Amino acid sequence: MARVILYYSKKDFEFEKLVKGIADICQRYELSFSPIEIDGIKDKENITIKTTPNLIVGPYNLKYPFTLQDTEIAISAAAKRPDLSRKSSTETTKIKNSIGIFLSKFYPSIIALLLTIFIGGSFLAPILMEKGKVKAADAIYHIYRIFCHQLAFRSFFIYGEQTVYPRELAHIANVTTYEQEFNDSILDIDFARKEVGNRDAGYKIALCERDLAIYSSLALLAILFQLSGRKIKPIRGYIWFIFALIPIGIDGFSQIPGLSSGWPTWFPIRESTPFLRILTGSLFGGMTGWYMFPLMEESMRDTNQQLVTQREIINATLMEKKRNEKS
Repeated sequence: MARVILYYSKKDFEFEKLVKGIADICQRYELSFSPIEIDGIKDKENITIKTTPNLIVGPYNLKYPFTLQDTEIAISAAAKRPDLSRKSSTETTKIKNSIGIFLSKFYPSIIALLLTIFIGGSFLAPILMEKGKVKAADAIYHIYRIFCHQLAFRSFFIYGEQTVYPRELAHIANVTTYEQEFNDSILDIDFARKEVGNRDAGYKIALCERDLAIYSSLALLAILFQLSGRKIKPIRGYIWFIFALIPIGIDGFSQIPGLSSGWPTWFPIRESTPFLRILTGSLFGGMTGWYMFPLMEESMRDTNQQLVTQREIINATLMEKKRNEKS
């Protein structure tokens, strides 16, 4: 627990009021307070205080002039400091502080790494299917189904004759359609979600085309932001809305009538293409990263400054403790 020591002289202006005020503040924060009147004991106690009042609050030293408001700020900061009385606590605090500083500097790289691992996991499912590890692959497909619809006609395939099997409604020439390859002319959505492929068609990646583009472009922006020294300026909110949200919204929601029946005959029925899903997904992921990471940096910059200040306080406290142990 931080110590609060006031060195004062009876010659100081309103010293009694100062002592009482500091005592009240310490009582509120449950810190011990030691007022030391130094008149006549400087030589005896080897106290080298040139100017009074002088307030010591843990690692902080408030020299005259200071106010009770300055005192409360210092005492409040000292009260919030971790207990460094034990070596193990000190080391733990230092480690946490170092980790916090590292995260505040390299969070874009960490986000990019996590996204890359997440994307890589979606490719692991078809790789395992190709190697005959069906149970392991099914487990991955099941996990990724939480994040993606995994419709076979909107996903990439590897190890097969084609990389995509779009619906007939997409009107893409010179490809085998989903209906032809998987014999699903009535469009069973549940079947399309669970269909992972076969030896001839290849095996489905566990993320759909659009999601794969979103996560990949977001990871790329994270890397670029880190390489720029985290100095890229954020785009305006309306820019993100126009170029990121509107395209993906139009392309995505306009497909809904194509998944069900009962719509008016005049209502347009369409199915997007792999190219449009990749384009709109990349725009959404990239623009979101461009908008999000600079805003995160503003918060992280403040956090980093607080952590650096805390590290300086910890180091100062440790140095003070070592000096006390030597003396």
